[in-house]
Amino acid sequence: MMEIDALRKQINNLQKEIEQDKSEISLAPVRFQDSISKSIQLKQNQLIEFGEQLNKLKEIVRTERLNRMLPDFENHINLFFENYKFEEENDLFYFQSRIFIDFEDNKLTVSLTDEDENLIRRKANKEKLRITFPNGNSIEEFKPTDSFAKAIVAIGVSKIEGLDIRILRLPLIGKIKSERYQQREILPETYLVTQTSNEKKVEILELISEKLKLNLNVELI
Repeated sequence: MMEIDALRKQINNLQKEIEQDKSEISLAPVRFQDSISKSIQLKQNQLIEFGEQLNKLKEIVRTERLNRMLPDFENHINLFFENYKFEEENDLFYFQSRIFIDFEDNKLTVSLTDEDENLIRRKANKEKLRITFPNGNSIEEFKPTDSFAKAIVAIGVSKIEGLDIRILRLPLIGKIKSERYQQREILPETYLVTQTSNEKKVEILELISEKLKLNLNVELI
């Protein structure tokens, strides 16, 4: 922390110097103005370097701080596997190999692949996603993810992109294929984040409907 505090102090001092130089340049004789401008540029470059150093130090400190939490977190996870009674012996291995843990809306979320999740949900309660438009037309595919993607395309990809909705720290619709999160290519090199619960899909569509004033009726059936 002492290194971070010292670096912050240097950055504050340098910022004050730059502001002082900028306020004085117009008052200085013309023959000195070029020299002052070069001095300001050098200080601004140094300020960028200090900022990068500060970010690196913060990342080191943050990593060290969070690493102290890992033993407790691992103990909780291991305790679950030790005590939970899986129906079949192979279920434990399958679950461990396919599980994906992340955080969404400050809550721990656990999911399998998109196909597996839909299979589990269909077996459990045959849940489907229905989107009804004001003209009476509706979208209701066998898989909720298919309904979700089809509705997004029907509403208009460019319109939704302009809303700047983010899911799992990614744009809901983006040009970059994630190596970590499940997406659906809805247009050439245009990807829709699909790694969300059905409830979250409803929430997203309702948000889009509200922002674009579409008056959609979105429901799980």
